[in-house]
Amino acid sequence: PILCVGETLLEREKEETPLVLKRQIVTAFKEVDFKKNKTILIAYEPIWAIGTGEAADIIDIDSNIKIIKNIINDINTKDCNICLLYGGSVDENNASNIFSINEVDGFLIGTSSLSIDSFYKIYRQI
Repeated sequence: PILCVGETLLEREKEETPLVLKRQIVTAFKEVDFKKNKTILIAYEPIWAIGTGEAADIIDIDSNIKIIKNIINDINTKDCNICLLYGGSVDENNASNIFSINEVDGFLIGTSSLSIDSFYKIYRQI
């Protein structure tokens, strides 16, 4: 499974993103046995960016991925391999910049995966 976390536009505007991410992750991991679940995928996918063609900017993605990393480091996940993905209007125009963020391990690609050409252009950038 892939855990998708992210804020609404209103939560973003109210600067509640860190609180929203923490609530979502802590709630989702409450019953998880990290000794049995060796690989966990977490996608930062801001709700306001899904299907809009507007991705979060690099600074916000970097900041929010670091927030997610800190949250999971506070949870006892040391036996797990946790991969952090970005989703939310990834396309061939922004993929290489997003992938250059140190903590981003990959993408959760939506609309751009529906076209072989678009998907392949993203693939070639990473």
